[in-house]
Amino acid sequence: MIQRRDITVDNLLEDTSFANWAEGKNQNDIDFWNQYIKQHPDQIATIRLAKDCVLGIHFKSKVVPEKQLNNAWEKLNLNLENPSESKPISSNSKWGIVTGIAASIALIAVLFFKFQNDIPNEYKTGVGETLKVSLTDGTKVHLNSNSSIQFPKKNPRNITLNGEAYFDVEKKPTTKAKFFVTTNDLTIEVYGTRFNVNTRRNKTDVSLDEGNIHLKLKNGVTKKMIPGDYISYSDTDDQVLKHKRIEEIAKVSAWKSGSLEFNETPLYIVATQIEDIYNITIEFKDGEAPNQLMSGGIPVTNLDICLNAIAKATNTLIHKEDNHITIQLKK
Repeated sequence: MIQRRDITVDNLLEDTSFANWAEGKNQNDIDFWNQYIKQHPDQIATIRLAKDCVLGIHFKSKVVPEKQLNNAWEKLNLNLENPSESKPISSNSKWGIVTGIAASIALIAVLFFKFQNDIPNEYKTGVGETLKVSLTDGTKVHLNSNSSIQFPKKNPRNITLNGEAYFDVEKKPTTKAKFFVTTNDLTIEVYGTRFNVNTRRNKTDVSLDEGNIHLKLKNGVTKKMIPGDYISYSDTDDQVLKHKRIEEIAKVSAWKSGSLEFNETPLYIVATQIEDIYNITIEFKDGEAPNQLMSGGIPVTNLDICLNAIAKATNTLIHKEDNHITIQLKK
């Protein structure tokens, strides 16, 4: 929460709780700032100015009658055809034109500033890349390969995720401001916690390391999670695919350190994760190879090293040609 000595228009504009108060979005923030104003009446002018900036400028539309438009159009054509008959422009008229142009430029500047503020912040990763992002509220996001997050500039605690990411959400005990992560399947509601989210393959997988979170599924159902829970939900299928406890929940997000951890995992499941990270296609050449069990960790920062590690651990032959991988059991 912003401290009194920091009360300036710029700092207020960067404060999420202040924006919520100005827009009437969060009752906790509304109560907090109303109380703050009562206790610090000398800051009212600054607060009002910042509020106006948050809310922006609203324009009232006005429909011009068709007859008026036609008359204006005819008058314009007449002046273009007979320029010599036009009256000379007085100094007052010239000043009016200058001030009108200045006002138009100012309006364009305001609209441009507002448009720039409306463009969401976005972070992306490419094939085999990971990225650590520190948000202005103190939250840290670790993006996996082929993933992206978006959020409004004024509200970094409202994230839209595509791909996979690990969230270490900063708690806001003063205002109890919530943090939201939205995918195609559900919305995750938290106060401060650590969890992993994967939105690939027409479903959303959520594993909780620390704290408590609520999943608001697209079908209207709410699921509460506690540390060690793993839930997989598909809005396409309109069902919870998995809901289980995982003893070593940290292994789900082991990709953050550049490796994947498996424990007696069938090779076809391992293959799907490699496909997602490197945007490649893996094909099994026989019926036995997909069911080979994989245990231990494999590095994923380099595809060739990753494939060699899988081949050794599963007694398979792996061939790579461009973005197509084939796997078969050694004979």
